[in-house]
Amino acid sequence: MKNKHYNPDSDEQPSHISWNARFSATSRIYVYRILTHYLPGEDETLEEGYGIPFEDNWSWKIHTSKDGLNLYRMREAASILVGKHDFSSFRGKNCSRSSPVVTVEDIKITSVPLLSNFIGMTSFDQTLNDGTCSSQSYCSANLVTIMIRGDAFLYRQVRNLVGCLVEVGKEDISPKYVRDVILPARDRSKAGTMAPAHGLYLANVSHRGLLI
Repeated sequence: MKNKHYNPDSDEQPSHISWNARFSATSRIYVYRILTHYLPGEDETLEEGYGIPFEDNWSWKIHTSKDGLNLYRMREAASILVGKHDFSSFRGKNCSRSSPVVTVEDIKITSVPLLSNFIGMTSFDQTLNDGTCSSQSYCSANLVTIMIRGDAFLYRQVRNLVGCLVEVGKEDISPKYVRDVILPARDRSKAGTMAPAHGLYLANVSHRGLLI
């Protein structure tokens, strides 16, 4: 960021700088939290919030199959979305950004068991080193975290990306479909359902050359 009032090599603080918290940022990190859970015999159409009170309105709760979300397919699709692309297929209505071309620098997807006595998970011994569980009865809930870093984002882009990745994780669509259909279509209707707002968090904002 060029600014005639600011010298990064000087210990003196400038009396005035042309700076904006939003538009001067050079990198942003968003985190999206998803609570997946499987309860045998339950109706998958029900709204699942019981047994995990501390996650109410803090994550997107998704009732999954016994195998949960397919993280391997989600990571494959995420690798396709990393880079400089026209993200019109993930652009929200009324976006004010002049260009739909932005750079997604990295996407990381992790999952850890969520311990809760309400749903049968009572022992750390059931958790394996790779974050999976030795018994599905102990692993009926997992916290999936999607971390997305980019130089800038379109309006609702992150939530639309997450919604698409979840569809991949449910195996409703394939990573190949993301690569060959959704991304090149530049059509919002092709990218599927937008993730709800209550799982999204702005984790970090970087401003190159300026200490805040």
